Amino acid sequence: MSDTLECHVRLWGEEVGIIAKMKHKTYFQYDSSFLEKKLEISPLHLALAKKVYETSHLEYFEGLAGVFADALPDSWGTKIVENYFLKHKNRPPHEISAIEKLLYIGSRGAGALEFYPSYEQSDDVKQVLEISELVKESKKVLRGDVSYVLPEIFRISSDSLGGAKAKATVGLSHDGKEMIAIQEHLPKDFEHWMIKFDGTDEQSTPSQNLLAEKAYLDMAKQCGIDTVQTKIIQDDNLSHLAVKRFDRVGNSKPLHMHTLAGITHIDFRDRSMMNYDKFFRATLAVTKSYAALEEAYKRMVFNVLSGNQDDHAKNHTFVMNKQGIWTLSPAYDISPTFAYGHQMEINFKDKGVNHQDLLLMAERFDIPNPKAILAEQINVLQDFKTYAKELGISDDKI
Repeated sequence: MSDTLECHVRLWGEEVGIIAKMKHKTYFQYDSSFLEKKLEISPLHLALAKKVYETSHLEYFEGLAGVFADALPDSWGTKIVENYFLKHKNRPPHEISAIEKLLYIGSRGAGALEFYPSYEQSDDVKQVLEISELVKESKKVLRGDVSYVLPEIFRISSDSLGGAKAKATVGLSHDGKEMIAIQEHLPKDFEHWMIKFDGTDEQSTPSQNLLAEKAYLDMAKQCGIDTVQTKIIQDDNLSHLAVKRFDRVGNSKPLHMHTLAGITHIDFRDRSMMNYDKFFRATLAVTKSYAALEEAYKRMVFNVLSGNQDDHAKNHTFVMNKQGIWTLSPAYDISPTFAYGHQMEINFKDKGVNHQDLLLMAERFDIPNPKAILAEQINVLQDFKTYAKELGISDDKI
């Protein structure tokens, strides 16, 4: 790989700046024209300024600023790039740079940021772009009835890695009857959805985990929490969960996305780095909205009362519109996950959190009517069996 690699960042058709890797260091600099727009894409750690940021020390973000690390491909996309370079170029995964991964994502990532190569492309960059095109071509012809397309997408995903993939992005028709493997531009009357696959072990064994996640999201919505839109898609005895992408409206990309982990520059895998106090302070600092703070509090309460302990800092996201206004994204990835405690501490606890802890958190941040919030959520959660039975969850799983 060459010693210097560059990646141009764009947002809503405007040049944001350049990420550059030189030898073993990574830098970012805003484009002067973007500075004039006053759009803070990462207000806490990448403020608009006429300076060069060095981000090499952020090892848990692969040397990128958090806002760009948020756009890195998921495990499936990463494995495609890694497998290709290992097989064809004898380059092991640790030699694949974060910038190459961003170039693989290009304009297909979550949110509105897009990544493009410099006009002078190295051979390494050309190879990454070729892989990206191959992935697009492999799914291009897939369009038709959901019952046909979904199993094919599942099969392609599995064959690509020698094992099943947990999720895929697709286009789903408004009536829910037709599906298309995702492309840059969807046909009219299609919307962007993400499919979480059931039966992802080697035997394609049905589980009811995604049905439980659907039930939890339905209950959260009933509690007044803003949640993603979901539906269950049956494929024989498998129950896949479809989640509507909140960062897309037709083929437009109206929202820039930034996870809590990315915006605060913390490693979501390190529990000591983040807690709900920091989440609430970040929410106020970024959104400047007490309504958003109250929404964050409701989500914390629900996670505690429902036993969703997979509440790490990548499962909370902020979104910014074209006017530069930030708010919380709809809640997502909420499910029964009783593990070794919460990923973010509540009142300095990750286990044994009680109602008093929740009320103390409300007092600390001036949340109005916390007892009413708790009472409403307890009332909804007590009806879990009804939600579960409506979705077909078996008695032994309730």
